[in-house]
Amino acid sequence: MATRDVVPDIRPRAGHDLLVGIERVLPNLDVPEPPAEPVELAEHLMTALVRCAACGDISRVREQADALRRAAALLRDDRAEQARPLLEQARAVLRTPAPVA
Repeated sequence: MATRDVVPDIRPRAGHDLLVGIERVLPNLDVPEPPAEPVELAEHLMTALVRCAACGDISRVREQADALRRAAALLRDDRAEQARPLLEQARAVLRTPAPVA
């Protein structure tokens, strides 16, 4: 009887693009004079959401995607201090190791 090799799943884990977007934006919120305008930071978050949706991951990370949408809206309204906790919480969840099945 022949054995079959199992092909490993090499896709990035769900929400990888969201995490990349968060990691790009959060450091800019820490400095007194951010190098980018809040609207530009919001666009980085929206780009991360689009990339995540294109990969079909939104349904697996819906709460974090919603947090990014709310944070982007707050950044567009120039309320970075309210966007930061949303992004930090989403980042913490996305960094949590996935359970082994």
